[in-house]
Amino acid sequence: MALAVVPILALVALASSALAKSVRQFDMVKAATVQIESAIDTVQLVSEIQVERGITAMFLISPDESTQKFAARKLEVARADVDAHFRQLPSWRVIHVKSREFSTTQSLKFYMEAYRKLIAKKVESMNETIEFFTRIVMAILDTINMDIEMPTQTDLWMEFVAIRAVLRMLDSLGVQRALGSSFLVACEMSDDNRKWFNTLEAQVGFHMAQLFHYHENTTAMRDITDGHIASLSVLNAQTTGLYMAEFLQGCANESTSTRLEKSVNFFDNVTDNMRVISAFRSRIILDIVTTLANENESYRLQLVIYSLLLVGVVIVCGLISTFVHKMSQQIHKSALVLVIKNAQVEAERLRAQALLHEMLPASVADTLKTGGKVEPQYFPGVTICFSDIDGFADISAYSTPIQIVDLLNDVYSEFDATIGRFDVYKVETVGDAYMVASGLPVPNGERHSSEIASMSLELLQITSCLRVPHLAGRALSLRVGIHSGDCVAGVVGMKMPRFCLFGDTVNTASRMQSRGEGRFLVTRMTSPRAITSVTSYVTIVCMLCHLRLKLAS
Repeated sequence: MALAVVPILALVALASSALAKSVRQFDMVKAATVQIESAIDTVQLVSEIQVERGITAMFLISPDESTQKFAARKLEVARADVDAHFRQLPSWRVIHVKSREFSTTQSLKFYMEAYRKLIAKKVESMNETIEFFTRIVMAILDTINMDIEMPTQTDLWMEFVAIRAVLRMLDSLGVQRALGSSFLVACEMSDDNRKWFNTLEAQVGFHMAQLFHYHENTTAMRDITDGHIASLSVLNAQTTGLYMAEFLQGCANESTSTRLEKSVNFFDNVTDNMRVISAFRSRIILDIVTTLANENESYRLQLVIYSLLLVGVVIVCGLISTFVHKMSQQIHKSALVLVIKNAQVEAERLRAQALLHEMLPASVADTLKTGGKVEPQYFPGVTICFSDIDGFADISAYSTPIQIVDLLNDVYSEFDATIGRFDVYKVETVGDAYMVASGLPVPNGERHSSEIASMSLELLQITSCLRVPHLAGRALSLRVGIHSGDCVAGVVGMKMPRFCLFGDTVNTASRMQSRGEGRFLVTRMTSPRAITSVTSYVTIVCMLCHLRLKLAS
């Protein structure tokens, strides 16, 4: 199960990683789109502030009351537009203007309103006013530059550089507009202002070259430079005139209304030029927004695909996991059943082997199991013991078959438990007869007679303690006959094979048992000598030439 879980987890991890990456890309594109839309509103505010800057400069340098009133009316409209755009921007990044921090649009608006009051009193000069508004414009543009962040894997950085070039160029043109219109209406231009104007002209050219370099679609801007816009030719002529020495002399001879007309005409021409550039800026922004919208749709589609893929992976992995779990459970159950079956087979094998060893000697049984042939074997020195219950026929006459079976089972169970302590082999039981041999199937030297004698006496003692329960506790007595000598042992029969002993020794032992009496052990002369040679038993010769052996007391 663990081996199946590892690839499943790896597959889920890969699908989750792809989904997470798609979500991040989607969020980045969405955030960039929001930033661009916010930047559009902010750029519009900058344009309105630039207009207010130019008209304010004209207002401050107006030579007479009529020009001043004209500029004041236009300034009122420009300020209203600026305030309206402030209200449309609820929040922005913190900006810094001359070491002052403005965290909200309202705080900057209050700052500008305070400066407007100084302008109404004409406390500030034209140059100071232009620099004041320029600092605000540059601070806002820096905020826009920070806000616009390119999403990864989106090739838009050149468009962003082009937008920044356009914004810088528009600001330089705005300052030129303020200076030029003020120069035309006041008929004065200091050397510092002329240098300033020239610097602005160079900045416009630099930013325009930057725009051409970083943006491919510059047809509209080339139309401006090629003179395809009518107002541009007039603007170029006016701008060139400002550099000529005859400017001050000719301007001084003109009436106030003429100068005001030229100033307004210059202001409007620059404004028209700035509108064309702003339109091109809007086109670039529209291209960026369109690209981001396409990217947004692409990432949205990827998001849906990866989501479905993840769901599919989870479902498939769940099915696989369930299938593997069920299979592992089935295999475990089968293995457990197999183990149990093997244990049962092994137990049956051991039980069959034990039963076979009870029926046949272990060596003989092992030979038969391997398909071998058991050859008859001659044993030169063995002792055979036969025993039966004295008066068994009389007991059987007063007992039922079941009672006889129970009685024999009790007696033979005691015998079986007893002979296990001696080096003897139980050959068979036939009815009440119990046959035991020593010295076979494994020879034990001269010990076979003493082992049988000791066992027989033990059986006699045990039998004397047994009773017949259904005959009023009648006592049992055992007849035992033993004889030592040689014999032949072998397996006879194909079905239910038996380990049988053959020879005079077997027959003699059987006759000794049949001639004996209860509670006595009978043997021939050869056996007493064998017994007494290895043990301390005492033998007694009877008148019938039988030997009865008892323990020496």
